[in-house]
Amino acid sequence: MKKILSVALLISVFVLSGCGVGVKKDLTSGQKTSYSGLTFDEAYTKFKGKKIIKDQEFSLGEDVDVYFSGVTGFKEENGKVFPGASMIYISNAGEKVIDDGDMFEGYSEKGMSTKDAETMKVNAKFGTPLKAGEGYVLKINIWDKKGTGKIESELNVKIKGIENGAVSNNKNNNPSNVLADNNLPMFGGPNVTKTPEMLKADEDFIALAIKATGSRDMALKSTIVLAKKYLEKGDLETAMLRFNQAWLLDKNNENIYKGFVEILNLQGKTEEANKILETYLVN
Repeated sequence: MKKILSVALLISVFVLSGCGVGVKKDLTSGQKTSYSGLTFDEAYTKFKGKKIIKDQEFSLGEDVDVYFSGVTGFKEENGKVFPGASMIYISNAGEKVIDDGDMFEGYSEKGMSTKDAETMKVNAKFGTPLKAGEGYVLKINIWDKKGTGKIESELNVKIKGIENGAVSNNKNNNPSNVLADNNLPMFGGPNVTKTPEMLKADEDFIALAIKATGSRDMALKSTIVLAKKYLEKGDLETAMLRFNQAWLLDKNNENIYKGFVEILNLQGKTEEANKILETYLVN
């Protein structure tokens, strides 16, 4: 019994500060999670199906899945619960680099079953504007849209430096060898190079978006609405990312190309904006 207890303590630390309130830390990965109102059994992160370890590094284009298992405490309405989820990427300098907004926006009206809500999963993608060789803090928040319960988790990650021979975004490269970039319309163009990890991330996004909203069409509409919200806020980087995600869902939607044009014009890139206008929007 003592041996089993010792192993458990190596994996996670649990500090209870009150009924329904506390902190858990996974010593294997360093992930620290606090909760209030909502409770959970375990918070952990997986990379390619395996739990990550502390100080593990990731390449640009790779992604991880963050899980919260045994979640309870959501307020029910007609047998449904209404969770929200967000992820913010903070640089070591304390600057907000990416804000994914409400990743569960598709559940705001229809909700999800209490059983499905027992395991919360969010996906963290390591692409631009993250930089090779830099460290970041992922802040993952889960909350109850019908109540006050919340779970707040933090995980430190490090992006590997660019290795010799790796594909880069060097402007002197041949365009066919330029790596996809979230900050460019269509990630840089229809024929831009994507790593296997990036292609897998695209597939995962499409599958998750459709599952969250119920159909590809609803996923598209939801993503475009989110893109426009960031555009209205003046957050051009996140707006471009969201329009790019919408483009993955439908490469023939005029609203997406109009979004690209508006962002490029606001960035002062009129030549690029006109090129998209002439290529995709002028009959």
